[in-house]
Amino acid sequence: MKVCSSQLPPCLPRRRAPIGGDGTFDKPRRPRDRINAANDQKASQITPSFFFGDSWVNGTMVQSLDSTRFTMVREIAKAGRNRGKVNLMWDNTSRCYVSAKIMPNWWIGSCHSEFIGNHPGEIELPWQDIGCIRFLNSIGYPLACQLLGVYRDEDHTMVVTSYATEGDLFMWLSRPQAPPPGPGREELIRPLVMQLFLGVQKLHDLGIVHRDISLENVLISKPCSGNQDAPPGNPKNFLQLRIIDFAMAATQRYFSHFSGSKRAYRAPESHAEASNHVDGFLSDSFAIGVVLYCALVSDYPWLSTAPGEDKCFECIRQHGFRSYLKKRTLRIEPDTTVASVLSEPAICLLEGLLQIDPAKRLSLGETAWRLGGCQRRSVWDEAWLQQSNEQSHGRNRVPEACAGR
Repeated sequence: MKVCSSQLPPCLPRRRAPIGGDGTFDKPRRPRDRINAANDQKASQITPSFFFGDSWVNGTMVQSLDSTRFTMVREIAKAGRNRGKVNLMWDNTSRCYVSAKIMPNWWIGSCHSEFIGNHPGEIELPWQDIGCIRFLNSIGYPLACQLLGVYRDEDHTMVVTSYATEGDLFMWLSRPQAPPPGPGREELIRPLVMQLFLGVQKLHDLGIVHRDISLENVLISKPCSGNQDAPPGNPKNFLQLRIIDFAMAATQRYFSHFSGSKRAYRAPESHAEASNHVDGFLSDSFAIGVVLYCALVSDYPWLSTAPGEDKCFECIRQHGFRSYLKKRTLRIEPDTTVASVLSEPAICLLEGLLQIDPAKRLSLGETAWRLGGCQRRSVWDEAWLQQSNEQSHGRNRVPEACAGR
């Protein structure tokens, strides 16, 4: 029996739809989440000296805002968690478009330590985001936006970064010209997915766990002069991916709990009451699996991974991922199942990333696994990433990479 669309979560909602306070699937925190919030902040915040340096901790690099320098173009998005907004602006000095996250001074404070003192239960830390971007820029990490400056006037603080021309992955996938689920869509997103895998793998090798990977936190930009070369196998005019929002990132790999990431992307093991060894690497892998599903199907697989909160996820928990795909229908074609439009290699990749048991989940090929003597299977072993354009969609053939799974 097919799962009809009325029984399923909504398809990719309109840009920043008011599902939650900031357009995400977040729900009000339950009492247990609120109790854990202060400890979660302590576990999640990156040591300021590691990323910020003393000058960033003290806020001395914040510049006075010249009211004539930036010209407003349009609002890009609300920044609900930071009580602000993100604007597209024209920099009259550098003569280029920039992205500006604008936050009230009463919220962000003058520095990281002041923010922590004023908001002891907050797990999204704006100064940490600034410092992490600065650190990634300093080592030449290719998938971070460029931090162009932090400016302040009497009322607001403005964090200015390079502008991603195509918007976030959410917007890019919602374009009318985007192909429907099927072979064309798989080919379109494959280079971007490879960049995402490589980018998060590199973060993990640097000792950074992102913890808030989502469609909205992955940006797409057309290349311009001065950008890094295309990865091997991609033409020089490829679309470049950017990973943003490091406000929940951490430099520790294992956690006792984490209640902050968007509920649709949150690894199921993080909900366990007795969980004391949540692997941040594998939690990020799960979130990437949700992003990949959304990109391939143009729909969310579920609204929440918390026990008992979502019928779709409970169906997977009870009957398995493949059984669910055979029942689930496309939003745009109610008579077509998801399993019938995805290639077998794509299903294998999704199944590996979205394993409920983290012990069975695909890694991103991080160095830590090899150094630890672990032969864990990674996304790079999967046929979907190894295929050429001509071999991408042998739907009825089970590739060797999936044999025996």
